[in-house]
Amino acid sequence: MFQTPVSPGPWQELPFVVVDILRPGIPQLADEMVEALRVSVPELGIPESVVGRKGTRTLIEGGLGRFLDRIASPVTPLPLHLDLARMLGEAEFHSGRSLDVLQAAYRVAARTMWRRFSTLGMEAGLCSDQLCALAEAVFVVTEEAADQSARSYAALAGQAGVSQQRQRERLLELLIGEGAFPEERIRESAVRAKWRIPDTVACVALDEPWQDHHLLSPAVGPDVLMDLRPPGPFVLVPDPDGPGRLDMLTRAFDSMLISVGPSVPLSQARLSLRLARRALSLARRGLIAAAGPIMSDRHLPTLLIFGDEDVVRLMERGGWDRLAALPPGRRGPLAETLRCYLSRGGSAPDLGARLNVHPQTVRYRMARLEHMYGDSLQDPEWRFRMQIVMHMHEIMGRGGQAG
Repeated sequence: MFQTPVSPGPWQELPFVVVDILRPGIPQLADEMVEALRVSVPELGIPESVVGRKGTRTLIEGGLGRFLDRIASPVTPLPLHLDLARMLGEAEFHSGRSLDVLQAAYRVAARTMWRRFSTLGMEAGLCSDQLCALAEAVFVVTEEAADQSARSYAALAGQAGVSQQRQRERLLELLIGEGAFPEERIRESAVRAKWRIPDTVACVALDEPWQDHHLLSPAVGPDVLMDLRPPGPFVLVPDPDGPGRLDMLTRAFDSMLISVGPSVPLSQARLSLRLARRALSLARRGLIAAAGPIMSDRHLPTLLIFGDEDVVRLMERGGWDRLAALPPGRRGPLAETLRCYLSRGGSAPDLGARLNVHPQTVRYRMARLEHMYGDSLQDPEWRFRMQIVMHMHEIMGRGGQAG
């Protein structure tokens, strides 16, 4: 339990007779304080009816009595009013309100309390030094109570924050883990994590562990789930196509290369993460442009081809391997002509116009290709395989990794 240290303060300067002067006014002061709180701090929800106010009045009257007990026994090591303040802070947290409401209530209570006590003190003939000590006592006890409430509120908030973070980590593990989990289990996990289930999500892969260069968590929305640990830090963004979501990511990770996975249903979050990480890996190799956030859904053919390069390498047999055996000066023009022919076909004049060469040059090149590949040039399956292989080598050529 948090406890605020208590100093002697003004208590020893107040004679015991002050208690006798103030105690008769406690019932009226309690009524005045309830009304002041009801009007000035409506968020407390104090009812207008006398019956409805009874609980609040009893609580306030008890607190005022403890204040007078403090004057009567100034050496009390831990005033009982701090226990009450602790409970008020905890109750405020459980109500779901911010601490601002309770702090405002303390300020209103202190003003009302001093107004009544100063009137009673002057009527009883207390000297100015005693009135000053009484005023200091009112504000000291208010400050102590407010501090104790803040500590107890913060303690519960910290515990809740840690607990909620753990629940969100478990939820994220469910969403991107191996295998499919029942929707009911995911819904239950989302409720425990206080996370609204969205229609779509996108995973964002980070180029490096966030903690390597930052002390604080990234400034993303409270609904974003995060795993910033190595070796593959990432975040999961709900409703990624909503207004401002991409801008939020750009601002939060402005100094880091990131790859945004496709927007998918929640059940496919793992797919979004897998493609985001693959796009990031290709960007590191120079095979995808790394200017700004990498939008992986703009590179799906490339992601497909490089999803299993070994398979594509096997597809080179009987096709690209023959081109690769030629000297670069001969390979380039033939590969360019073959790519144009496979993609759109056409006569020599048509191909020549697209390649910006003379039709006779096209005829010569096509004759060379027919000599190399024969009837395969007319085989739809071979053509499709060759297009995939050539697309891979075109990308690798742009990235300086031509093979």
